[in-house]
Amino acid sequence: MSDQHHQDAFLDLLPAVARAVTRRLGDVLRPYQITAAQYSVVRLLIEVGPMTPKDISERLTTDISTIIGTITRLERDQFVIRKPSPTDGRSTVLEVSDQGRAAYSGAQPGVDEFLAGLQKPLSTGEKTVLRQALLATLQNDI
Repeated sequence: MSDQHHQDAFLDLLPAVARAVTRRLGDVLRPYQITAAQYSVVRLLIEVGPMTPKDISERLTTDISTIIGTITRLERDQFVIRKPSPTDGRSTVLEVSDQGRAAYSGAQPGVDEFLAGLQKPLSTGEKTVLRQALLATLQNDI
């Protein structure tokens, strides 16, 4: 198989996999009325604690305008609360509300099961290589 063929296959395969994973994760999260993007923000805030929108954007390697839209919906649905930053009066931080914690806690077992199912056919070495390849792709800042 030529390098060009590998590149073309990668170009076709990566978006298809991303869509399939996002669709299936959406199915898992739908009963909790939270999207995959919203879940990622809530999970990050639970793991790290209050953060600015800019910090969330950087940690999730997502454009700030996309994160602002996600945060707006999370606020509307009362999954996060915006508060003045304790260190900088000009900015705000977000923290997870009780409703956001409940959605996260309810969804977590299904998310864990989904992720385990994705990884089940892979050996430990294959999981490591896949993770490294995905991280390298992100670090190339496509």
